[in-house]
Amino acid sequence: MKRKIYKVDQIKSTLQKLYVDESKSLVEVAQILGIDLSTVYDKISKCGIQLRPHKFQSKIRRLDEERLKNELHRLSLEGKTFAEISKIYCVHPCTVGEWFRKLSIPIPTKEESLSIQRKTLFGLTSKELELKIRKLCLEEGLDAKRIGKILGVDGGTIGRWLLEFKIPKRTLAKRSLRGTKFEDWSNEKLKCELNYLYWKEEKSTFDIGKEWGVRAHVIQQLMYNLQIPIRDSKERIKAVWKNPKYVKKQKESHEGCWTEGRRKKISETQNKLWETQEHRSKMQRAWRVTPNAFEWLVGSLPEMSNYSFTGDFSKRIGNKCPDFVWEEKKKIIELNGEQWHQDSKREQSKIRTFKKYGYETLVIWWKEWNRGRGSKLIRQKIQRFNR
Repeated sequence: MKRKIYKVDQIKSTLQKLYVDESKSLVEVAQILGIDLSTVYDKISKCGIQLRPHKFQSKIRRLDEERLKNELHRLSLEGKTFAEISKIYCVHPCTVGEWFRKLSIPIPTKEESLSIQRKTLFGLTSKELELKIRKLCLEEGLDAKRIGKILGVDGGTIGRWLLEFKIPKRTLAKRSLRGTKFEDWSNEKLKCELNYLYWKEEKSTFDIGKEWGVRAHVIQQLMYNLQIPIRDSKERIKAVWKNPKYVKKQKESHEGCWTEGRRKKISETQNKLWETQEHRSKMQRAWRVTPNAFEWLVGSLPEMSNYSFTGDFSKRIGNKCPDFVWEEKKKIIELNGEQWHQDSKREQSKIRTFKKYGYETLVIWWKEWNRGRGSKLIRQKIQRFNR
């Protein structure tokens, strides 16, 4: 809905009538005008209207204490929460709580208020309500939000009742099995079947989903809910390549594509492109390359003042991109994280390439930083390297 916009001269008379003449609270004024409470404050100050003292601001404070006490007690017995009472009186829930304590009105516990709410809303005992929710959730397969709409309460309230009555929620994956032969299967039976297909027969979640008539992500969600471990990436790739149909399809699609001559040609073309500043700038913008946390922390050390950050492809040595370069002394500092630089052969190849072009290289690992505790050691290491 489009927000209403009021100019100061247009709204002044309206604010004067509502706030001063009719003694409405700021919350009530905001609700009537359809604007935010902070906007009401702003407009009142700009119009030069003086705010009432805090104790006279709201509707709840215009009632005498005895009448207010009786009304609040009645609403409490009806199972109304502070939030619901606050909407009736157009005040903050904290204000309602403050008056409950001030007037010594007994505050019902969470269990008491829920029990009262059930009786007033549905006229049902706890046992009858449990049976009704169990039927809607487990037999009809409705989620908490839909059950809440049927019973006229919030989905969060239904969620609390499901926990209280120990009714298992139907997950999205379980609901997705509706209309299939697996709909009525117990969790234990589903777990055994999935374990057999996934681990014994080494089928992928895509293949299992195809057999069951559901999407692969539904199978993945089911496996997560049933605590079935998933293969790591290497095992998943191996399982895919064991499928003869997949192997045949890949061979047909790549036949004659990746010959040695073609690979060499692509490599030469890419190297020529990377030598041009235009291509480097284009890739830099596309990948949005900026220093990561480790590069920023080390790069801000005083010992790094002579080094330039080149990890954004601004400089290439051979076909490699260094992190920091001191061009005058032909020195390079490489910052490596354990997760992305596990291949020692590749890292050694990088150092050899830099040496070939006359550069000396220092490698610093993330574990050496040790959340800042190793900064002194790293500074000493860089100082020795800079000599």
